[in-house]
Amino acid sequence: MKCLSALGGNIMTNLLKYIEKNGKELKIPSFPTITEKDDFKTSFFKLARYLGKLEGEEAMKDPVMCIDNLEVLNPELDMSRYNAYDLKSVYLDDNAERTAKTVLEGRGKVDTTEQPVLVFTTDDSSERIFAVAPTCSTTNDGSAFSMRYYVDYGSIRIYSIGYLLLASRLESAIKGKIPEGKHSIFEYSTKSWRFYNTSVYAEALLDIIGEEYNVNLNLKYSKEGRNTIATFRTDKKYQDEELNKSTIFNQWFRKVEVDTEKYESKVFDYEKFSEVEKDFAAIYDQLPKTSAKPELRFRKLGKHKAFGLYSPFLNIIAVDVRMTNSFVHEYGHYLDFKYQNSVLSNSSLFAPFIKMYRENLSALNETFCVSKKMIDYYNIPTEIFARGFELWVHANIVSDSSVIQQSECYNNKIDYKAFEGFKESLFAYFNLIFGQQSSCSSQNSVAASKVNEVETVYEQLSLF
Repeated sequence: MKCLSALGGNIMTNLLKYIEKNGKELKIPSFPTITEKDDFKTSFFKLARYLGKLEGEEAMKDPVMCIDNLEVLNPELDMSRYNAYDLKSVYLDDNAERTAKTVLEGRGKVDTTEQPVLVFTTDDSSERIFAVAPTCSTTNDGSAFSMRYYVDYGSIRIYSIGYLLLASRLESAIKGKIPEGKHSIFEYSTKSWRFYNTSVYAEALLDIIGEEYNVNLNLKYSKEGRNTIATFRTDKKYQDEELNKSTIFNQWFRKVEVDTEKYESKVFDYEKFSEVEKDFAAIYDQLPKTSAKPELRFRKLGKHKAFGLYSPFLNIIAVDVRMTNSFVHEYGHYLDFKYQNSVLSNSSLFAPFIKMYRENLSALNETFCVSKKMIDYYNIPTEIFARGFELWVHANIVSDSSVIQQSECYNNKIDYKAFEGFKESLFAYFNLIFGQQSSCSSQNSVAASKVNEVETVYEQLSLF
């Protein structure tokens, strides 16, 4: 599996696929604290170290990926002549191996048993050697060293995997903004960074920091959802097997389980559940769909302090059997993670809405006085997406149903009022993404223009 490459890919999606395939627990490192006091270099290394912890282990398993990223940083070289080798397990040319180990251990403070990747060409021994390690000393990370005592190999440049991933991504982001022939910020020596225009890189780095911050929030949401749902993933011992087999939900979900057990002296309301079936059936044809069918479990979720849950890792929607108005919200989470090969709420197209939502929420909270914990929760990108999706469904598909909130909720609650001022643009976004025509917009061209307007005025979310 290729983790983040400067040439494309989605971190979130790749990590989800990896975990789904291998069943491993996801270790999410803490997002670095980056403040306005941090200069470009400090901010860069903080994020590089974070990316190394988040993606490094899997990225190091794909040596070819290193060549792709090195090509971005060294466009003057014909990287097709280069090969990548696992220094730990592959026999290499004596001089190349000796050169790499000398620099890695002496300058980079790298344990060469940690599986560094060596990239070099045997066609021309005077060409630079590149060495990529899981970690590297910050002082010399990205540095090039001349090997004056070795005739065969002239120099070697060393990178930590986090540095390489971030540097190549940053260079890709500023491509076309710096005149040809000018030094990039990554003409780095042990003494200083040479650069053409720091501000160009600083702006691009701020964008990437914002993107990674949002990915981090969604990853935490995903992990928490997996851990929570895992507690009731096992089928209940006592349930109505006939209902599970006969419910109409089996048409749309890969597996359905309905908790019919008596709870707090109350028996299961079959009539009410029948209404839920009818209400969802009435709107299903109008809902966006994807081939990755989720599992659906109706459970009593009181102890989880929620009326609905969704786990991207397990692809399970859980809805409280007594309070089914969270259904559309959880379906929105499902679409966010499964509708495309990338997470929709992590996309640049959705980023403007995250920024405006957070600004509105902060201003509204001066009146509502909601706890910081809840504000942080509302600010998770996938939560913003799911709430926006609810509003879109409420405005365009159904306004009165057992699978969606009442209008009073959407009009008065702080987490929905924060969409005021950009609902039309938000609905245009959903129309375009899902290929549907909104009753609030007369033409798809209008929808497109609304989204473009938002993108034009978009300024990157500031974390400072």
